[in-house]
Amino acid sequence: PQAPQPKGTLAAGTYQARHIIIATGACPRVLPGLEPDGRFVWTYFEAMVPQAIPRSLLVVGSGASGLAAALTVALHGGRPLVIERSHLFGGTSATSGGTIWIPNNHLIGPAGGSDSEAEALEYLQTLVGNDATDARIRAFVTEAPRMFRFLDERAGLRCESLPRYCDYHPELPGGKPGWRS
Repeated sequence: PQAPQPKGTLAAGTYQARHIIIATGACPRVLPGLEPDGRFVWTYFEAMVPQAIPRSLLVVGSGASGLAAALTVALHGGRPLVIERSHLFGGTSATSGGTIWIPNNHLIGPAGGSDSEAEALEYLQTLVGNDATDARIRAFVTEAPRMFRFLDERAGLRCESLPRYCDYHPELPGGKPGWRS
């Protein structure tokens, strides 16, 4: 017997969208026939720096990146659709204590901390090494604070900068003992 579908979910079938974000988390999965092309099928990287805001968007996976992209499309008058195979939303952000790590964001200074693009770049380049391109790291460091401010000012996302929630490795160059989460 087939398990009952949670309220608000869609039955199996065919869905169409001009733009699709696939598995928007840190390790995007490639689905056969839906390989990311940067134009119509995106990973979280393309969603972070889109050439234009699409009018319709299908987001596969409900992590923080996908939900932020869907909310951005909606706030610009578009029609996003988020689908999730789990009965819970949130992806790995939901299992990480619900914190969001955004370096050099607008909440750090008013909370008493300090940060800079240079420090964030140094930290991430040391931490990540060759696991991400320099372009991807730079895009995150420059665009994530802009996205965070947009969600705060336009979508009502309410966060605070935590002075004692340190980077994973605060001892690394550019690392911080707090504020970025």
